[in-house]
Amino acid sequence: MDFPSPLRGTRVNPSFAQGARLRHEICIDTGDKARNDAIFEHLSSQRERFEGEYGRHLQWEALPNARASRIADYRDDADVTFEDRDDEFITWFFDAGVRLRGALSVIDPPPT
Repeated sequence: MDFPSPLRGTRVNPSFAQGARLRHEICIDTGDKARNDAIFEHLSSQRERFEGEYGRHLQWEALPNARASRIADYRDDADVTFEDRDDEFITWFFDAGVRLRGALSVIDPPPT
């Protein structure tokens, strides 16, 4: 899934990640690697404030071999085949999405 983000050039994405994990991320992909890197660095400079609002530690993944980068929260022990835990996973995704949007609301947007 892919949702609009309040920060231009980014998207909010919930997904099942490799390693039986849930991931909720801010994907930074403007289509331009240099611009993506600049946005990532700008957000990284506000990491303490961002994570403070989010309420949990996040993974800051510059992904140097890819065009995009991401800021993500992961939850382990969450294999997509655990159908009996769907409600638990959905609740985590909603909570992480609200947290990410809240964290985005307190940071200074990158210069355009």
